[in-house]
Amino acid sequence: MKTLNLILLSLVVSFSAIGQGPYFGVKYTHSSTWLINKQVSDAKYETQEYVTSFGNDYGLIAGYKFSETIGLELNLLLNNHIQKYDGNKGYNYGLDKTYEYIYESETRLKTFDIPVLLKAGKVAYFEMGPIFSFLTKATYNRDVDKANFLVQPELKDDVEDYVVTAYFKTPVIIGGVIGFGADIELTDNIFLNLGLRFVGYFSDLKGVNALGETKEDIEANEIGWKLIGEENKYGSEDFFTKCYKGGIYIGIVYRFE
Repeated sequence: MKTLNLILLSLVVSFSAIGQGPYFGVKYTHSSTWLINKQVSDAKYETQEYVTSFGNDYGLIAGYKFSETIGLELNLLLNNHIQKYDGNKGYNYGLDKTYEYIYESETRLKTFDIPVLLKAGKVAYFEMGPIFSFLTKATYNRDVDKANFLVQPELKDDVEDYVVTAYFKTPVIIGGVIGFGADIELTDNIFLNLGLRFVGYFSDLKGVNALGETKEDIEANEIGWKLIGEENKYGSEDFFTKCYKGGIYIGIVYRFE
């Protein structure tokens, strides 16, 4: 028993000798954000198109340096993930009569993100690990720029935010993170943390497309056409949404050594 205690004590002393101790801090990230839906990607006649979008996250850093080059880090982040779209939608009423509206829309996800990262490097480092994101709210907004309101009067006031959280069927989103960064020493214990991070999620979020339609809406349209003897496909079989982002971050870290 004494021998075992001596071995454990030796391991603790050895670990302490090479360990660099815990660290804490805050960070902010500005990211390019994407919600990729194959139905939007394959849309014809410019009915649904992606617009470059940006989001951000901010929160707390907590980690431990096991040695000068190896550490483990946990982030607690409030995240805003935004995807903007634009396009047009046409309707035919009678011979050669097309009533079209042009729109801009936006889907905004609010999540609570917990990445768990293995970091390798002394000053400059590489990081990778899983991320767990908890969806707290999703909204959709569509702003009609041009429309024939006599045909579709409901579009006239179509500029409000709609809560669509229930349409995103994956409340916990699991993904992976890879990144690169550097800790720049400001004082003996305070470091400026700069880096580049990419996040991709494995889950299908479902959700809505650029027009605010759900998979169920599209399936209903297809069933309606079948009932009148038509076989119109709107792409319900391709309706799945993947979430990606990549951006630069800045933070301040305090190390206890």
